[in-house]
Amino acid sequence: MPIAPIDQPVGTATITTFGSDRIRIYRRFATDRPTLFAACFDAEMVRQWRSAPTRTVTECDIALRPGGQARMTWDIGEGRTMGITATFQDVEPPARTVRQEVQDGAPADAAVLCTVLMIPDRDGTLMTSEYWYKSNALRDAALTSQMREQTEAEFARLDAMLGA
Repeated sequence: MPIAPIDQPVGTATITTFGSDRIRIYRRFATDRPTLFAACFDAEMVRQWRSAPTRTVTECDIALRPGGQARMTWDIGEGRTMGITATFQDVEPPARTVRQEVQDGAPADAAVLCTVLMIPDRDGTLMTSEYWYKSNALRDAALTSQMREQTEAEFARLDAMLGA
């Protein structure tokens, strides 16, 4: 049984599936909602916490407005790159964003809808990210990638950057 958001401890991510095509990630941060929102959508801050020893963010542009786009590219070693382009459908700082994203080289029908909610509480801010995939197979492929490990490592770097 997944942990309910109210029970989510600070500093630990919970990644669950629901339905046949969705992934939900809960993570509580020991910081206020405006600070967390800024860290998640300011391009220079994102470059810092989304880079890792095995992959470096080489491009990060974020036009945070409905219809605006975000573009991220990573150098993943050995001359290889990975990129994602997202289009924001809804932006409500510092509470909520909705975007559709597609990975470079993926067919258009592999686009993922992502909703991020930031909910303030007594312990900081609970961030919930929900990803809607076009199929069970696409969702399962995301889970079998290094999604869990990368998410935990990125959030740990974000905590360190925020001084949490």
